[in-house]
Amino acid sequence: MQAYELMTCPAAVLAPSSSLMGALRWMRQAGVSELPVLDGGRFAGLVRERDLLEALWPLPLPGLRASLWPSQAGQAVRSLMRRVPAATPDMPLPAALRLLLDARLSSLPVVGGGGDLLGMLSSAAVLERLAAGPPPPPQEDL
Repeated sequence: MQAYELMTCPAAVLAPSSSLMGALRWMRQAGVSELPVLDGGRFAGLVRERDLLEALWPLPLPGLRASLWPSQAGQAVRSLMRRVPAATPDMPLPAALRLLLDARLSSLPVVGGGGDLLGMLSSAAVLERLAAGPPPPPQEDL
């Protein structure tokens, strides 16, 4: 099995200039915890919900009121975007899973030769496929 067989179209994509708050809204609407960032139509990186939350609502220091926290809501996504490994469509699934696990992500971009984002390989899709069991053997014509 290869990466393209389990990849899905991303729920949304971001531009490097997208705001952090806008990115968080997109994630919440799409029900995902990571979104790809495209720059000029090419995959540039990934933004994680956890990084957005830490940037937008940092833990307060003792004695510091929440109203004094610096606002990062309008800051551009490019400041938090992570450069992550990407799978190729023909990459064997075990190799793609190794990238996913090593990068500690819940989804992995699948990128074509020109840097175009083709889809996302999610850990949930892989687990669903594994839970379904092995595919039935091919039927032979009688």
